Amino acid sequence: MSDKPVKLNLSDICLAVELPEQVLLELVSHDIIQPQGERPSEWRFDVTMVTVVKRAVRLHRDLDLDWTAVAVIEELLEQREQLLAENAALRRRLHRFLEH
Repeated sequence: MSDKPVKLNLSDICLAVELPEQVLLELVSHDIIQPQGERPSEWRFDVTMVTVVKRAVRLHRDLDLDWTAVAVIEELLEQREQLLAENAALRRRLHRFLEH
């Protein structure tokens, strides 16, 4: 079994999220998702981008937000996740310190 992360090309991710290529290009242009590669034919997306795309599309559709607002929300959600992870790590370290 390979430990290499799964990468999707533009066609793969469009199929996975059932969206036209134009929507994905819009998400990339607003930095909601960040592909690896210089141009669309070379782009590779981490498989976790499927979840991000689906959430972004729901925000856009359900809350009637423009893509710029969706990009801000996605950035804030990402920062929140990082802070929660850092907080959990610090709590574990503190707990180990207090046990000794």
